[in-house]
Amino acid sequence: MKRAAPASCLALLLYLVSPAFARDTYPRRTSLDAIHYRIRLDIPERGEEMRAGTEILFALNADA
Repeated sequence: MKRAAPASCLALLLYLVSPAFARDTYPRRTSLDAIHYRIRLDIPERGEEMRAGTEILFALNADA
């Protein structure tokens, strides 16, 4: 079994401890809060028809 080079280990360690920044910049709606969601996807073994559905429960925040 080969040993990993010390430089590779150091690069991996630096990558793991670096902060993660948000990549999306769209404005957020703080008055709306998603409490619960369900996404359903039905893919049958035969045939070409798929079915999908979503349910989302939102809460309105008056203080925002």
